[in-house]
Amino acid sequence: LPVGYPRSDAYMEGAKNVQPKDDSVVTILSNTPNPNVGERFGTYSLEEYFAAVGKAAKDVTNARLRITSRNTSSFGEEVRSRAFKGVTYKYEGTKSLPKLFAEADIFVCSHSTVVYEALLYRLPVIVASMAPVEAMMSDFHFGKFKDAGALIIVHTQEDLEAALKSLASNKEKRDALGYAGF
Repeated sequence: LPVGYPRSDAYMEGAKNVQPKDDSVVTILSNTPNPNVGERFGTYSLEEYFAAVGKAAKDVTNARLRITSRNTSSFGEEVRSRAFKGVTYKYEGTKSLPKLFAEADIFVCSHSTVVYEALLYRLPVIVASMAPVEAMMSDFHFGKFKDAGALIIVHTQEDLEAALKSLASNKEKRDALGYAGF
């Protein structure tokens, strides 16, 4: 986000006040793609995205999964209930992202400008881009950040699970990734 952009400026100010977090729990925050992601990219649905994140978070020791989304419809509720079956999570709805960033340890999302916003909060970011077109867009837009060690891009369920477990179990790695992105 460019400096002088009101949202960027507000996020920069909020990021200055992030407090140390409880190391006994790893809070994973995931922002959902737009509800019509399957229509846009033809191969990946919102439910598949939720299921991938839920499956990856399920086996992380001491994890707390929080989901945020602009989709507050009954469709979104139904999708979440199917995709997160057997997974403990808290649905945050449209709660303020700066507040959620300040409380999170790891941020998982698909291709979005919210990646830049999470980086301002020194969050380690996993960009989960599993649809072919989405993968190309993420590699193009975030490849330099990945090469600089500032975020992780994954294209498979297995890579998402491995990245999440690796970050959740290693605070130093989370810190290094978060600071490299800032």
